[in-house]
Amino acid sequence: SQITVSPPSASLVYGATRVFSAAVQDQFGDPQLPLPDLSWSTTGGGTIDASGTFTAQEPGGPFTIRASHGAVSGTASVTVNQAPATITLSNLARIFDNTPKTVTATTLPAGLPVEISYNDTAAAPSEFGSYTVQATITDPNYTGSATATLTITGLPLTNWEAQQFTAAQITSGAAADFADPDEDGLTN
Repeated sequence: SQITVSPPSASLVYGATRVFSAAVQDQFGDPQLPLPDLSWSTTGGGTIDASGTFTAQEPGGPFTIRASHGAVSGTASVTVNQAPATITLSNLARIFDNTPKTVTATTLPAGLPVEISYNDTAAAPSEFGSYTVQATITDPNYTGSATATLTITGLPLTNWEAQQFTAAQITSGAAADFADPDEDGLTN
């Protein structure tokens, strides 16, 4: 007797399912019908039910799928790959205030762990400038990355004026670029 498992090999992503089937032949090579009860097993990567449906639960492989009837068995192989995931980066335009500026990473599926670097370092920057942000998913079951630019700038002039001058000084022109409101010989 002989058992042939189909497909002979498969590649799945984490969370996917694949149905394996088996053909049983007698000692003469003829199909054995009705199909005898088979016992399904796997060496890893997920689970397989009594009907031959494999559910991918752990990236790796190749793993062996086995269909058995008594002392006779047939095998196939399965490889489980990480499932694709996406990262969206936000909070990329920040205002300088001398504190570190981190970005926000949102994943789909939600809640996956993400490692973020700024110009190839883990420390979030606090100085004026543009920084290349690289985000990578670190979950063993998923893969994904994103790149963006974090820009740290100064306050817009109107905000700076409002912090440095009163409304009356702004209206009178004392906040203008060429003004010298404290009469020290230096313009704003």
